[in-house]
Amino acid sequence: MSILKKVKKVKKQTNNVFDYSIVEGLTEIELDTRKFIQFDFDFTTPGQLVELPHIDFKELEDAIVKVTININLEDMHKINIKELELNILEYCFLLKPIVASIKRTKRVKNKNLTTDLTPIDAVKVWLKNNKHVDSVELLKLAKQIIEDVVI
Repeated sequence: MSILKKVKKVKKQTNNVFDYSIVEGLTEIELDTRKFIQFDFDFTTPGQLVELPHIDFKELEDAIVKVTININLEDMHKINIKELELNILEYCFLLKPIVASIKRTKRVKNKNLTTDLTPIDAVKVWLKNNKHVDSVELLKLAKQIIEDVVI
């Protein structure tokens, strides 16, 4: 009987709790394994400073490294993923490809905003939807700007 069949037979008899010492011819070998280090950076909180914390790259020596970044679309340009990758690769044994999950803001298209509207009417619709505190003043300012540009 092969060792694999013996292992399967013993697993069935012991409800998948397996003691390797009871299988004749099977020896347990201890191996030194590499450290696994995982970085999870989350920059999705509004108003949060988008800056990577200091990483002691020497701690990554001979390690397997995984980096995930959660970030808003507007802030994506603030992090240089390629530079981070190169810095980590200089020290680590293996770097899993850096995954950047980009959080996109949902935008709702207003049915009242069409290309048929005049610029002033478009500003009025925008002010109505956004319920701005100074909407009267903004409308006056928008009219002045549009008149200066059109004339």
